Amino acid sequence: MAAMIAPPPSSLLAGEIALYAATAALGGVMLMLRRRLRAFGRRVIPAGALTTSGGPPRGAVLGTLTANALDGQARSLASWPMPLLLLFVSDSCPISRKLIPIARTLARAEKLTLVLAGEEDAGRQERFAARIGQPKDAFLNDGELGRILGVDKLPYAFLLDGKDGTLVARGLVNSREHLESLVISGELKVASLQSYLSEPPTRSAA
Repeated sequence: MAAMIAPPPSSLLAGEIALYAATAALGGVMLMLRRRLRAFGRRVIPAGALTTSGGPPRGAVLGTLTANALDGQARSLASWPMPLLLLFVSDSCPISRKLIPIARTLARAEKLTLVLAGEEDAGRQERFAARIGQPKDAFLNDGELGRILGVDKLPYAFLLDGKDGTLVARGLVNSREHLESLVISGELKVASLQSYLSEPPTRSAA
């Protein structure tokens, strides 16, 4: 006659029930925490380049714009390999001096062509370019270009892409996060991170 299997002790059964209950409670806590983190992420806006009211809109074709470089040649913006990061700087601006090596690091990482621009005295601009190691043919010195693009504060950056030099994103920048936000804006196909985050979420139709 086969031996009968004794039922588990009541203490063991109670322990298993408690374990299942604790696991279910932990799952509920994790779900609630995940929702809270998502809500917090929506409230905390990442640092993005400040888009000013003036200047061309996203999608404007800027490749045909021509400016004089420090080597004496007139260059169109579309003459450089795209994507192009056009950074307006000044030797007299400490933020500009700090941002240039950061922009170079980002340009290498994102495979961007970095071109600097300004409108100071040509002699001073040439000394500035020599000191920071910027090639003369990649340093524009033309005040008219800044006026056309609506640059009124520095440093100011424009990200162009496509064969015709289409404006992807632009804004006032003073950190790597600001520069990165231009690249992210281009990937999201929005004018700026601020405009993207300020838009109400789209709701699917019932």
